[in-house]
Amino acid sequence: MKPRVREMRVQLITTVYVVLLLCICDAFEVFQPASQTLNPDGTFSIICEHTKTVPSKMDARLNKMPLPQNSPSAKSEIICQLRNPNLNCTVFSLESNRYKFIVYHVDPNDIGRRYECEFSNLTQIPIIPKKGSPTKLLQALLHRPDLNLISWLLIGLSGLFLLYSLVITSVYVKLKQNQTKRRGGNPESTSTYMDMRKKPPGVRV
Repeated sequence: MKPRVREMRVQLITTVYVVLLLCICDAFEVFQPASQTLNPDGTFSIICEHTKTVPSKMDARLNKMPLPQNSPSAKSEIICQLRNPNLNCTVFSLESNRYKFIVYHVDPNDIGRRYECEFSNLTQIPIIPKKGSPTKLLQALLHRPDLNLISWLLIGLSGLFLLYSLVITSVYVKLKQNQTKRRGGNPESTSTYMDMRKKPPGVRV
């Protein structure tokens, strides 16, 4: 029995060592944004990224975490998965280590909920999923006009109006100068001339 027990211990230690070695070799991190805004059309997107550089077969998921007021025993829900697409979510690869999740038909009650990126290396046994720091979903911002844009538009319109006034004034002055040149400064051509000289008695004009 003792040799058998010793052999089992060796096998157990070897297995644990191999598992730990695989876990260390497969170590990578997951990154995602701290917050994301819900679009007016009821959609939002999250970009998930991992740091694994060695090419491998990866699975990507987006999990919806329970709200804080829910039961502590509530579990996260998988709403989107790279290898199991559905109608409420789309996922596509931006790069070998970056994926973009687009979620549709979001319930307004999910405002404030957190969403978690998860990656799993399917080529390593055991499969140990790695998760990122959850992204908080924020309320859509109301559209407000850009004050800087309005200011620049007003400045542009004022400039055009000033340029128009200068052109009109310049044309008017030019026309007056041409009229004066054509008349040659002759009083008879510019006004009615009256002979104010005295006439001899008996002479009629």
